[in-house]
Amino acid sequence: MRLSKIDINGSVRVDASEVLKKSGIEINFPLLLINTAKVRKQIKQIPLIEDVHVDRNFPNKISINIFERTPKFAVFNLDKYFLIDEEGYIIEIIDKVPDKMFLIIKYIGKLEDVRVGKRLEFVSMYDSAFWKTISEFGVNEKEKIRDFIVDNKGISVILNSGVLVFLGKDDKFLDKLRLLPYIKRAAMKEKINTSKIDINYIETPYIITNSQVFE
Repeated sequence: MRLSKIDINGSVRVDASEVLKKSGIEINFPLLLINTAKVRKQIKQIPLIEDVHVDRNFPNKISINIFERTPKFAVFNLDKYFLIDEEGYIIEIIDKVPDKMFLIIKYIGKLEDVRVGKRLEFVSMYDSAFWKTISEFGVNEKEKIRDFIVDNKGISVILNSGVLVFLGKDDKFLDKLRLLPYIKRAAMKEKINTSKIDINYIETPYIITNSQVFE
């Protein structure tokens, strides 16, 4: 039983010829001797591919099912929008605001080596919990956000009301975001004209007005 057919499915941004070349598979090779785990590992080296399934279909075929990375966010930096997935891999670079409603993250600073398939360098500042949190926050709370900002000090959110919320750099983002509605309600109850909310230290958040600080 020798290989006579290779099916590649799910390849949209990645060219099928690149997948085939990376797989190392050759027609007429004995089907039983093809190491599907090795083929999968080689294909996954293509940056825009998140996962891949490689299956033998007797008597003579290999099926390769590609699962490409999909954009989850848009990072705005120096007049460009970088569409990235949750791991920070650049999937597309565009010059205008994305048509699709992505959560837009404004990155303050210079991004190095920005190309499709590369991972944005600032992503390494945060672990996977950060991106998961941002994904959840973007889905559930997006309509309340005007800007989402990342710089060397950490993460900040500007609400539609104009209030700046500083979240810091640690891994308690989801807890901080859950705390935010309670802080806002407390400020409204006390009739505090809020200009900034600092939740860098979740144990001691404080509210800043134009002239006072409230803990």
